[in-house]
Amino acid sequence: MHKWRNSTNYFSPFMFAAAFYSFGYFLEVNSINSETAFFVRNFEYLGVVLIPTFWILFVFELTKTYKTTKKLVCLLTSISLILWSLYITNPLHHLFYSKIDFVVSKFGGAMITVKGPAYYLLITYYAVLLIVSSVLLLKAYKKAKKGNNKNSFIFLFISFQFPWLTILYILAGFDKYIDVAPLTIMIMCSLFAFNEFRNDMFELQISRWISVFAKLNEPAFLIDSEGEIICSNDSANNLFSQLKKKY
Repeated sequence: MHKWRNSTNYFSPFMFAAAFYSFGYFLEVNSINSETAFFVRNFEYLGVVLIPTFWILFVFELTKTYKTTKKLVCLLTSISLILWSLYITNPLHHLFYSKIDFVVSKFGGAMITVKGPAYYLLITYYAVLLIVSSVLLLKAYKKAKKGNNKNSFIFLFISFQFPWLTILYILAGFDKYIDVAPLTIMIMCSLFAFNEFRNDMFELQISRWISVFAKLNEPAFLIDSEGEIICSNDSANNLFSQLKKKY
């Protein structure tokens, strides 16, 4: 029986980190003074640095490539917290931003920044995990049989290419005028949520089939739209065994 493995352990923290960042950004652009904006941004960046950590753990779990051991989780979380520490202590060393000012216009508040090496370290962290995620999803796609797994892996692989546009946009310096990172996060979360919802519906169909057909004394199969057998009951498995012995 082939069955999709639903990954929820790290999907929820990923969504929470993204929501934390988005909510912080909303408060930042609606701040009326620099003190409030800088205070909110300190917590907003906690979401920024945790997003890539939770998404790579999500991919590890989804593709069954590496075991998400405590050491791995601690390592990736430590990297995120180090980056966050560099940001909140930026006034002491200016490694994240050599200059940062908050301005208020009729369209809301905005941070005018001159980026430092620590900022590009964060971008590199995102880029490396994007590459690793893409490679793992491609490998999982090639190994997967036709059906729900294969479709989900290629869907996520395509979704993971979207942030490259934002990285290139930032590296080109265009984010001085419009910050597209919040929009990118919202689109990515929407795509991931859609994929998870689709897989949850698939799991629900399997559960319903099992409750009705699993104990039948006659062979029964659950077949997807591509003609792949997703589930088979004991009678069907016994039939397959007899056919193999015969032929």
